[in-house]
Amino acid sequence: MTITDVFQLYSTDDHCSELLKRLRWPNGVECPRCKSKTVPNCGVYVDGDIHTNTAESAFSLLKRGITGTWHKISAKHLQACLDKMTFRFDRRKSSTLFFNTIRHMATADPLTLERLTKSA
Repeated sequence: MTITDVFQLYSTDDHCSELLKRLRWPNGVECPRCKSKTVPNCGVYVDGDIHTNTAESAFSLLKRGITGTWHKISAKHLQACLDKMTFRFDRRKSSTLFFNTIRHMATADPLTLERLTKSA
């Protein structure tokens, strides 16, 4: 499956929602609060730090990164791109991100082309 196939399969919010439901509830959807089989029947869209906007936001940033930055991604590089976007998403609210990035760039060993392109 290519990234183009993924975008075609999950190009709308409804398609993404169905995928998340199948992954989260393989035996069918059930509300953790009211045990209803129709979610969200109890009107709960947020549970602590978990809410539907998180998944929508993460997927939106991934789509923007692919179409705006990389334009195309091969299967070989898909995991690296996903890791990069996960790193960015997890640190999007960090007040020290810029400082930590500069510090790492100044102190890290150089990344050679050979090491960068070495097969895993």
